[in-house]
Amino acid sequence: MLCEKPLALSAAECRVMQSAAELHGVRLVEAFMYRYHPRTVRAIEHVRSGSLGPLRTIRSTFSFVVRRADDIRLDAALGGGALMDVGCYCVNVTLAMAGRSPRTVQAVSIRHPGGVDRSLAATLAFDDDLVAQFTCSLDAARTESFEVIGRDGRLEASQAFLPGAATTRALWTAGDGTTTPFEFAGVDQYALMIDHVADVVRRGEAPRTGAEDAARTLQVIEALHASARDGGRPVTLQRARVTSGSVGSATIHEGGA
Repeated sequence: MLCEKPLALSAAECRVMQSAAELHGVRLVEAFMYRYHPRTVRAIEHVRSGSLGPLRTIRSTFSFVVRRADDIRLDAALGGGALMDVGCYCVNVTLAMAGRSPRTVQAVSIRHPGGVDRSLAATLAFDDDLVAQFTCSLDAARTESFEVIGRDGRLEASQAFLPGAATTRALWTAGDGTTTPFEFAGVDQYALMIDHVADVVRRGEAPRTGAEDAARTLQVIEALHASARDGGRPVTLQRARVTSGSVGSATIHEGGA
């Protein structure tokens, strides 16, 4: 079963969905289509291989302008807001690049009269000198990018989440300043995602963007919302894992770093 991102409104809901899917023999896949683009796959592999050295900074952004007052993205009752709609991409790519969850998070937001976050800026601190930052907005010009900086190099990409079907590239800059472009022929990342879902069902493969991945993203999102509601106070995350066959719940400690 392919479900739109984020997979649920909370990590706890995600776990309920996973348990129900497992009970009925259904494969659950989150529709983060950008994760199926060859550029994204290569970028994650490159970063996780250690080619950039120990990671120090991950930056990302995703914004565009919502112009209709009745747009579903502005409906708080339906999980609207910048963080849930586009910031979730920034959280997801950060966790994919880092390969782990942060220790603490902080966020500040600008609220829409309807109650959702119209714009949000976040900082995620990890255990080993890695700090990630991102901005997201439903009220700023179209921007989408990610940049990963390590001690020994940097990797960056524009049009990071919706590159379209044109040729795309990522730029790898080594510590000596040498820049190497990784170029990729145009693809339909939605079609690649559907092909992957077919393989998951037909061959029994583990989904690339499954419920466990979704729960980690949602746990961070929930913590960021908690921080933003409290004026940007740091929120500490306890490590939580989706356990096969169980429901469980995510635990968030709110407090100083």
